[in-house]
Amino acid sequence: MKKWKTLDSHYVYKTPFGHLRKDKCQHSKGIIDGYYVHEYSDWVNAFVITNIKK
Repeated sequence: MKKWKTLDSHYVYKTPFGHLRKDKCQHSKGIIDGYYVHEYSDWVNAFVITNIKK
């Protein structure tokens, strides 16, 4: 699979928590005018699992 080529790119919005970018991309089968990318900072999710005895 060939790498997509980005023809145009602009930010729809930017916040301290993440950004939304809209790209226009060319791939082997044509052009996608609205390819949306969410950009986020690194983060960690933690789930605590306990064994509750009744």
